[in-house]
Amino acid sequence: MKVPINKDSPLAMDDFDAAVQQRMERLQSYIDLIRTAEAVEEEVKAKGTKLYLGPEDVAAYLNCSIPTARQYMHRPGFPLIQLGENGTKLAVFAPAFHAYNAGKY
Repeated sequence: MKVPINKDSPLAMDDFDAAVQQRMERLQSYIDLIRTAEAVEEEVKAKGTKLYLGPEDVAAYLNCSIPTARQYMHRPGFPLIQLGENGTKLAVFAPAFHAYNAGKY
C-alpha cells in the first residue's frame, strides 16, 4: 500500500505511521519464528535426535515396514516434504510428524 507523504496532512502521516507499525509487527513475528526454529534445532541437536525424518524413521516410530511408512507419508494432510529432482526423496519435519500423529495438524 503506497501512502502519500504530505507533511502538512496529519492524516497522511497517521496512515504512514500505521503502515510502518504494521510492517514492524510483521517483521517481529518473523524474528520470533526464526528464534523458535533455532531453539527447536538446538534442542534437537542437544538430544541427538533428528530434525527431519525419512521413511525409515517413520517406519521405526510406527513399527511398520518402510513401504507402509511411505504410504502413510502420502496421506492427505500429512506434512510431507518431497525432495530431489523428481520428488522421490521423502522427509517430514519431526515436530510436524508428532503433531500430525497427535491429531493436532
